Amino acid sequence: MAGSARHVGDLPWGWWLRAGESALEDEDGRTWRTVRDAFWQGRLGFPDIHFAEEQHELLLRVLTGIDARWLAGDERKHDLFAGDMMTWRFYQCWLSSIGMLETGGRVSALEAPLSAEGRSVMLMLQATRQPEWEDVPLADVVDAIASAGADAASEARERALRAFERKIGLRRHVFARERVGRQHLITLTGISTSARMPARCAAGHARAVRRRGGGASPPCAR
Repeated sequence: MAGSARHVGDLPWGWWLRAGESALEDEDGRTWRTVRDAFWQGRLGFPDIHFAEEQHELLLRVLTGIDARWLAGDERKHDLFAGDMMTWRFYQCWLSSIGMLETGGRVSALEAPLSAEGRSVMLMLQATRQPEWEDVPLADVVDAIASAGADAASEARERALRAFERKIGLRRHVFARERVGRQHLITLTGISTSARMPARCAAGHARAVRRRGGGASPPCAR
């Protein structure tokens, strides 16, 4: 079946697959456990990997965002890719290269709408989505993708860093790793004695909060 004939109307991607007793079969005689496997491995050529489900969820949210036309907002881009605009641009170019975006003429891949195939893929991912993914915050989806590539060495390094940070944590001045929203920071932490109750203050944290439009100043800045 010609590719263009598959994506007519609002049918989910894979509607042409033949259901057998224990598998789905495509027009080339290849068999798949699920429609998502046929798309992930057959259409995209990706390996059968344990973090495919998280990637499916991210792809669904990106395609849904493009279809709803709210992906153009900086806040949504920040949510989807943890503020990494380089990754967001690459992802959009990748979607365009595999035919998920309609980039004919002079339309940029960063502004293009979904193609017919892109919309059919979105419908398939929505139809095959497990219920437990529906209420998962996007930040957790991104974290799941990031942690999927962590190996034993990186996990051991993280444990060693945390142990070291606990040992020096009570010093009067210390550099510390912190996270503000989706942003990772290195802050210089000290003890403020100007208030009636001494408190530890991270100067870098205070500046980050104000840059992001926080309201009141942190306790140490008052």
